[in-house]
Amino acid sequence: MEHARPIAYLAILLVIPFAIFALATQRPTRAVLLVLLGSLLFLPERVEFDAPLIPPIDKESLPAFCLMVGILITGRDRIRSAKLGRGIDWMLALAALVTVGMVLTNRDPLRYGPTVLPGYTNKDLFSELVQLVLGWVIPFLLGRILFRTAADARDLLSAVAIGGVLYAPFIVVELRMSPQWHNWIYGFQQHSFGQTIRGGGYRPMVFMAHGLAMALFLWASGHAAWTLAKARRPLFGISARPFAAGLSVLLVLVNSLGALVYGLVSYPLSWFSRPKGQLRFAALIAVVVAAYPVMRATGAFPRQELVDLAARVSQDRAHSLDFRFVNEEILVKKALERPLFGWGSFGRNRYYDAEGYDRSVTDGGWILVLGIRGLVGFVTYFALLLVPIWNALRRVDRVPRADQPLLAGATMIAAVYSLDLLPNGFFNNLPIFFSGAVMGLSQGMVDTGSRRFDPELLARWLTSLRRQPVGATAARASRIR
Repeated sequence: MEHARPIAYLAILLVIPFAIFALATQRPTRAVLLVLLGSLLFLPERVEFDAPLIPPIDKESLPAFCLMVGILITGRDRIRSAKLGRGIDWMLALAALVTVGMVLTNRDPLRYGPTVLPGYTNKDLFSELVQLVLGWVIPFLLGRILFRTAADARDLLSAVAIGGVLYAPFIVVELRMSPQWHNWIYGFQQHSFGQTIRGGGYRPMVFMAHGLAMALFLWASGHAAWTLAKARRPLFGISARPFAAGLSVLLVLVNSLGALVYGLVSYPLSWFSRPKGQLRFAALIAVVVAAYPVMRATGAFPRQELVDLAARVSQDRAHSLDFRFVNEEILVKKALERPLFGWGSFGRNRYYDAEGYDRSVTDGGWILVLGIRGLVGFVTYFALLLVPIWNALRRVDRVPRADQPLLAGATMIAAVYSLDLLPNGFFNNLPIFFSGAVMGLSQGMVDTGSRRFDPELLARWLTSLRRQPVGATAARASRIR
């Protein structure tokens, strides 16, 4: 990034000692959350180290790599207990085969008038595999390996909630003064300023890629806080309820309709519904995510009906929605010309007119995966996202009752992050990380939930004993004898 200040590059490099320090001083789950979320929330966007033969190293890939190396060295017991190689884990190997197929079937250059898009070479195969490992495999495995118990689930939800609380002052400043933190600290705007102006105000970005990414994380922080409040787990040593309420109010102010709708649905659900009801709703979201691309590809999607419905609210929104649907149809048609492994990167998946101009707008993450990696790649990636959600519903009855709200809260976050890939793109690697964590929790909380020592539960039990009258305790003891 030519206008970035030196501090931007220094901040990226400081990830290495920061990761070493975190792994040396914190338990693995907290170290991973501290480094991953800390990097995502506070490091600069669009600042990369571009080395030969490998994809650019940035605020997501470098922390993921450092953490994975650290876990391989210090967390061998965790890796063994995760029992890798079962079920959905095989999709990671299939993703590598898809990458090989994508490169081998896209060696031809594409010509659209004066525009020429290069084909893949043997060198590109290595780069694409490295990108797959850094962007998909490692985030999924970090979640899958490390998050196994109720204490791990509590760490996950607490970290997400704390991230939102720490972000709140930065968000408030940008609501008042426009999105400027990234410019003030790192010397440049990470995204078009025009897209931050919404409804007579501003949509904050802080240090994230887009205002939509920030709003989605703010929603997740609020949902995590409501889950902790419902489960009576503290945040900063006190009830999580005031933090949940504050994050909910802030979500209303950030001018993101999608995130607001998520909150209006999920926050009451997390507070009033039982864990299994939340998991059923999350599983329904997963069904919608899986069905939408199929309906778009087969022409079964009720496009015109939805446009007409949107027109009743706003003609501008109706035109925007129709424009999105038209672009999706064009891109789906292009993707199905090479259905198995897609068109690959370098803009090859996009639509160009006879003069060589790029006429496509790729908003949704799903259409990016379908166009770049084809049907096999699409099934592989979205299986990694969605199967853990269904698995959590299937296994929740075997999780200790006191821990079920934690599993439900984490699963809902993973489900909504997957749902957001229908209208929006890949802002970061949180969707695949959250799904990996849900996969690990849904397996580990069953396997170890009743046997793993939990100091918090022991403290609550001892407190309840101290509050009982002496006679009641003695009577209970005599009944046991």
